[in-house]
Amino acid sequence: MATAITTRDPVEFEQCLQALFGNISMAFGEESGSANRSFSSGLLGDCRLTRIEADPNIVVNAARPCGSDSHDHIKVILQQQGASILQQEGRSIPIGRDHIAIYDPTRPFVLNNVTAVRHFVLQIPRQALSAAMLGKLSEPYSVTESNAGMRSVLLSMMSSTLDQFDDINVSSRNSVGQVMIDVVRTLLIDSSRKRKSREEYLDILRRQIINFILDNIDNADLDAKMIAANLRCCVRYVYRAFEQEHDSLGRFIWNQRLDAAASKLRNASHHAGEISAVAFETGFCSSAHFSRAFRRRFGLSPSEWRKLHGRRSAPRAARRAD
Repeated sequence: MATAITTRDPVEFEQCLQALFGNISMAFGEESGSANRSFSSGLLGDCRLTRIEADPNIVVNAARPCGSDSHDHIKVILQQQGASILQQEGRSIPIGRDHIAIYDPTRPFVLNNVTAVRHFVLQIPRQALSAAMLGKLSEPYSVTESNAGMRSVLLSMMSSTLDQFDDINVSSRNSVGQVMIDVVRTLLIDSSRKRKSREEYLDILRRQIINFILDNIDNADLDAKMIAANLRCCVRYVYRAFEQEHDSLGRFIWNQRLDAAASKLRNASHHAGEISAVAFETGFCSSAHFSRAFRRRFGLSPSEWRKLHGRRSAPRAARRAD
């Protein structure tokens, strides 16, 4: 049978939840002393599902939990009503209506139930998740809006399971628990695929941007807007493609202009006005500006560079990204 309790005593309520979730502490506001608090909980094979209703409170777990919420379990919160904030590993996740948060309760956390709440807590065995999935839970994980359909499925399943718990035989409870585990796995796998797909897209976009820059290095108007317009993407993604690089997009363009100029000066023929011509050919608007930038990068003026490196090795512009 499912365990169920309704009480107005915050101490009794805290003690009951400690029996389920281990070493936690709860704090309620003074004005909420007469409020009803309730929970119902049942085992679904290796999982435990609990529904909690309570007035605003703060749950703190500052030490390694014990009891049923041991190091062998991961927690999944599905909020049905109210607003909460989960804080763990320096990250804060807002949990609103129909939101899901997944986290490792062996790490210290604070759950601030800002309003009266009604939520489900699913405890699943740690060994039911892959090492890659557990790696994602080094900090709390929030399920995205793109998984709204899966959230609805899980919420409906949790609600109907506890409402009819006593009418479900043990074998069926085990099966329901396994289905819930599979749903959580799917949520984590989908997250991994989407993140990998996004990273692959940005890597491809970065290579395309680099090629475009090298092909248009002589254009003084070369910037993020021009790149985005020609590659048919938004300016924000042009910048994001360089987030993992040591150089920003602006510095990369700047350095490629100067490297291209250095390569041209290597084969210079020393005629009058040649340095100015190289400056304009590599997208600089004035020879004076070009000379200052060139000296900052190479420690030599363009004419000094030409004399020292003429027709010898010189820095080359970046290779085209394949």
